[in-house]
Amino acid sequence: MERVDEVAIGGSAEPWAMDIGDRRMWLALLAVLSGLEPRLDEHHKRLFGINHHEYMVLIMLAEAPGQTAELSSIARRVNSSLSRISHTVRRLESDGYVALARSERDGRVTIASLTAAGSDLLERASFENMAEAHRLVLDALTPEQRAQLTDICLALLRHWRPEDPHPWLP
Repeated sequence: MERVDEVAIGGSAEPWAMDIGDRRMWLALLAVLSGLEPRLDEHHKRLFGINHHEYMVLIMLAEAPGQTAELSSIARRVNSSLSRISHTVRRLESDGYVALARSERDGRVTIASLTAAGSDLLERASFENMAEAHRLVLDALTPEQRAQLTDICLALLRHWRPEDPHPWLP
């Protein structure tokens, strides 16, 4: 197996290197990830006036029981900090898409609920969002590749958070 040269890290040579195939995969994955979010941001802002992160928060609320969730739960689901989620839901609240309240069982916990306006926005956005998903990703893949990509993504999510199942894990 061909190896990339070892590189000195902290003054000593560490065999951190990847083989050429793994390096190619890693760099391709980073390029896809860094390219996908700006495209989704532009799409969501142009059509719906919200960014992709805000859209994901609305989706998580729509899929939560009673369309309500604690901010910490939303943060885990969208791989975000609690601080960022707090700012995001406050913007969504000011637009009328989310309602915020204190938890009855713990007054330190904030609960977000999807409003009728938020539900309306998601309903209007769903067709366009799915069309964009096809344009950016699905149309470029065969059905077999789609299944493989699903398996890969779910394996990564299980690896990262084995104690906190992701909502899309079977």
